[in-house]
Amino acid sequence: MTLISTVASLGMIPLWLFTLGQLYLQGPDYKIVIPYQNILISLVSIMVPVSVGVAIRYKKPELAKKIGKLIKPIMVIIILCIFSFGIYANLYIFQMFTPKTLAAGAMLPWVGFTLGAAVAAILRQPRYRIITIAIETGIQNIGVPMLVLKFTLPPPLGDLGIVAVAAAATFTPLPLWIGIAVMAIKKRCCKDEKYEQAKQEEEMENLKSDGVVLNGNSNVKGSGQDKEVVSDKLSAI
Repeated sequence: MTLISTVASLGMIPLWLFTLGQLYLQGPDYKIVIPYQNILISLVSIMVPVSVGVAIRYKKPELAKKIGKLIKPIMVIIILCIFSFGIYANLYIFQMFTPKTLAAGAMLPWVGFTLGAAVAAILRQPRYRIITIAIETGIQNIGVPMLVLKFTLPPPLGDLGIVAVAAAATFTPLPLWIGIAVMAIKKRCCKDEKYEQAKQEEEMENLKSDGVVLNGNSNVKGSGQDKEVVSDKLSAI
């Protein structure tokens, strides 16, 4: 989904600028500049690691699990550093926040989370896919609009324009942190029979998506290594 949205942005951003954007970019001082190079760099930076990750997960699923456990704490530290240093370096932007800007910045990702989850649920997707689709819909690439506004609008309008983008970036992580906190509390304090049953049902859905059909017997599609991994999962359940 991230790959498709990044590829689509090569055409959708110019489409917006030359249609609806014309309502805001009128006058001889406005020269529309589309950072195709930055968009392509963003596209490559997504394609390469995603391709490597898919290959490792397909060929070496056990290695993928170990890498995942190693990466999680590193990513938390990186995100916290980016968030804290980003606020410090752009403190002047946060001083220009208004109640309307904050409300609009919060609604953009939160409505995306809600609509993404709702559409996925209507299409009867399993829980883990609903969560994935909601996150991919709500989280936006803030680097591209910041570059477009910076290079398109003359100063100081460029700095004023990225205030709304910064507001959206600030409020995007809040639902995710709240969801993580709720799940952590539920795992530690509410490990009852219903929770264990729901966890088993979710694991079953994951196995089905991996090519396992459970109708009294298990039909496993894949290599011998895949069958061994699936067998371990079934034993755990």
